[in-house]
Amino acid sequence: MRYIFYIAIIFLGVTMAAGWSIFSNTKVELSRPAIVINDRIITEQEFDRLLNTKPAYSSQEDFIDSVIIKELLIQEAIKHKINKDESFRASVEDFYEQSLIKILMDEQYKQYDPVVTDKEIKKYKTLARMKVSVLKTIYVKKEDVASGKALETKTINSDFLDLSDTLRFIVLSLEQGQSTKPKKIMEGFVVYTLIKIEPVEIGNSTELQDNNGIIQFIRHGKKEALLAKWVDGLKKNAEIWRRK
Repeated sequence: MRYIFYIAIIFLGVTMAAGWSIFSNTKVELSRPAIVINDRIITEQEFDRLLNTKPAYSSQEDFIDSVIIKELLIQEAIKHKINKDESFRASVEDFYEQSLIKILMDEQYKQYDPVVTDKEIKKYKTLARMKVSVLKTIYVKKEDVASGKALETKTINSDFLDLSDTLRFIVLSLEQGQSTKPKKIMEGFVVYTLIKIEPVEIGNSTELQDNNGIIQFIRHGKKEALLAKWVDGLKKNAEIWRRK
């Protein structure tokens, strides 16, 4: 019995020593309140994180005021039980999904590092002095492209530099008389055909001299194309069933 008592004493001593060692080597970091709004406490650590999102044009006082107003509105919304509404739940779910997709697409976009060639830069500069005619054709079904059964056609006549970024990159990828592959859109499928290229007097445009701007434009277009191809690959490799 005495043996068990001694063992218990030794065990208690070791436990207390170990506990004291852990306690003495552990620093518990407590953060003081920075802002208190009714029952909501925003700690200094939390406020420092929020402060990192402050727009450059906003003063710290204005930013603090916006944080307070935002919190008061949240509290009022909870008081009215808006957080329990089905419409609120649906909007939160939609926002969550959109944010998830955006972060994924941004991360995937950053992975691409396409090369822009001197030939592409030269072609851009040549087209920058040109007026182009582009035929936009919309088909209901992809099969209609081969038969030429178009839903809608439209000819776009414009200086190359006045085209939208999307259409400018498309024209850059085509030779006169060439067409893009059918691309899925809301109305069906769209095909762009570069009909004609002709010179135009545009003076000494700074855009023609800005190689960095041209490189960034082409690189962005290539990255967007790679991203679209990646998404198509996800769809191609997935198991999808549709009700008919």
